[in-house]
Amino acid sequence: MNQLGKISLKVGRSLQLINPFDIIYIKAENINCHVYLTNQETLFVSNTLSEVASMLNYPNFIKPHRSYIINCNYIERFVKADLLIYLKHYKEPVPVSRNVKKEIQLLFSNN
Repeated sequence: MNQLGKISLKVGRSLQLINPFDIIYIKAENINCHVYLTNQETLFVSNTLSEVASMLNYPNFIKPHRSYIINCNYIERFVKADLLIYLKHYKEPVPVSRNVKKEIQLLFSNN
């Protein structure tokens, strides 16, 4: 993270500064990622999910599944029976692994 509180992601042949609070979720695709932003833009970045996770040291980001990182500020609902999280602005749900189910339930019990 730089002095402005932004992270630097590899987009094509350039680096793009992104405010972490503008990230709704990140989905891994092989060794790259799709970063979904609040302005409905999707960035295809050449960073691994682990690299992006190491840049996001904010408590509001969690990893509900091995292929996803989500911003808890954008969670709309959690369907326990299906182990799915629905996020604001996106219709496609994010899967939740059984190992993280209790952590997600705690998020909802604290609200």
